[in-house]
Amino acid sequence: MREFDAVGMTLCRFQADLFAYGEEKAPCSSSSFVRSFLHSSLAKRMDSGDFYFEATDVPKAYAELASEKRLARGKKKQGREILYWVGYLLRYWAYTEEMDSQALVKYVTPSVLFGVYEPYHGLSMAEAVERLKENTEKQDSASIARRIYLQK
Repeated sequence: MREFDAVGMTLCRFQADLFAYGEEKAPCSSSSFVRSFLHSSLAKRMDSGDFYFEATDVPKAYAELASEKRLARGKKKQGREILYWVGYLLRYWAYTEEMDSQALVKYVTPSVLFGVYEPYHGLSMAEAVERLKENTEKQDSASIARRIYLQK
C-alpha cells in the first residue's frame, strides 16, 4: 500500500475535477462516463504515474476522453458533487492500493458508488475504501453461499 502524498492528492483533485466537468459536458449518463474513463488510456496513464508530469488541464483531458470513448449512452445524471466525490475516491483507491483503474470495476460499479455517496461522503477516503472492500467481500461470500445452496 502506498502512502497518500502530495502527488496522490494532486491526481485525486484532477480526476475529481474531470468527473465533475464530465458530468456537465458529457452527453451520456454518469455511469457511462465513469466506466468509459476507467477503461481509457487517460486512466492508464494516471495509474502509471507518468500523467503527473504531463502539462494538461481538465478540458483537454475531457476532449481526449471524448475522442477516444463513445460518450453517448444513457441520460441519467447524478450531480456534480457526487461525481466529484466518485472521481476523488476512485483515484485515491487506485493510487494508495497501487491498482489499475480497470481493476476497480471488479470491486464496485458506478451505481454502487452513487448509492453509497450519502452515507460515505463524510468519511475519510481511507475509511470509505475499507467499507467498500468489506461490503464487496461480504457480497462475494453471500453469492458463493447462494451458488452452493442452489447446486444442492
